[in-house]
Amino acid sequence: MWQTPNQAGGPPSQGKKKRRSKRLFHIKRMDALCEVFQPGEPGTDAAPSVATSTTVRLVLNDFSLKGAGFFASIMLREGQEIRLTLTEPSKLVLVAKVIWCQEYNLNSHVISKEPFAFRAGVEFDLKTPEESSALGALLEEIQAQHLTQK
Repeated sequence: MWQTPNQAGGPPSQGKKKRRSKRLFHIKRMDALCEVFQPGEPGTDAAPSVATSTTVRLVLNDFSLKGAGFFASIMLREGQEIRLTLTEPSKLVLVAKVIWCQEYNLNSHVISKEPFAFRAGVEFDLKTPEESSALGALLEEIQAQHLTQK
């Protein structure tokens, strides 16, 4: 039995499913500065100081008012306090607590100058309503510009 080129060995509805399954799912991401705090001396009123800073890659598909997921080049400890500084599309500084961090497979197809060997999740510590509204506005802007289908 012969087939025309458009039939591709099945009913027409299967062709649509095959095309849909071949579409790539692009994870939108954004770089941010991550500063890891070192706790102050126990028994004193010393404020925590910044122990180290690194660039992390935020996953915009995993970014909400409660927290975010990102790729990092350093291992973060659960419960550690960090400060994320976002510069695009507008500048915003967020204090967060590390909820989890695990080693990430570097043999993946992600091409990057900097190896992000760890995947982490954080919960934001929003202290004022102004911080919440600024984060909400940023998320709306990200949703409109980067996450909606065009």
